[in-house]
Amino acid sequence: MDARCFVIYFGYLTLPYVLSQEPINKMFTVGAEGPTPDLACLVGFHSIDADFNFRVNCSEAHEIEIPISFDRRKELKWEKKKKTLRFGTQEDNTPWPQPVNSWVCSTTPQAGTVTFNCVPENQASDWFKAVLRGPAYGPYGRKPGCNGAVCYCNDRDFCNSALQLHSVHTVHTVLSVLSLFTLHYTLQYTLI
Repeated sequence: MDARCFVIYFGYLTLPYVLSQEPINKMFTVGAEGPTPDLACLVGFHSIDADFNFRVNCSEAHEIEIPISFDRRKELKWEKKKKTLRFGTQEDNTPWPQPVNSWVCSTTPQAGTVTFNCVPENQASDWFKAVLRGPAYGPYGRKPGCNGAVCYCNDRDFCNSALQLHSVHTVHTVLSVLSLFTLHYTLQYTLI
C-alpha cells in the first residue's frame, strides 16, 4: 500500500471522529458587552393562521406593521381598537418616549403564537444577561438568555433567529457527506 492510499484510508477512518465533535459547554452570555444601537433582529408573528418574518435593523422596525385577525386578537386579549402589530414599539403601537440607545432581540410566546421583536434594553429583564453554562441547555432545560420560552439577546445580529444555528448544522452535514463521498470514490479508484 503506497503512502497516498494510507493517508486516504487513515483520513477515511478518522473523519467520523473529527466531524462528530460534541459541543463543549463553557460559561457564556447572550448579552452584549456594550450598547447596541444598530442591532438587527428577526421581527415577526407566527400563529396557526399567519406567518410573518422580517429581518430588519431595530431602528427601522417601527416601519413594519402587520394586520392580526379578529380571532387571534381576541385570544391575545388585545384592546378592541388595536388591530395591527407594529414592531419596535410599545404594546399600544406608539413609539418609545425616549430615543433608544441599545436594542435587544426578543422572542415571546403567548396563546399559541410567537412574536419576534425589538425591545429597548432597559425594558428587557436583567436575567437575560446572566452567565450560564452553554451552548447546551442548562439546569431545568434553561437556555442562556431565556426564562421559560421568553428569550432576549443582543450579542449579535439576528440572535433571536433559529435559522443561523440550523444553517450551520446544514452546512456541516453537507460538507460531511461530500467528504465521505469523495473519499469513497477516491479509495475505490485508487485500489483498482
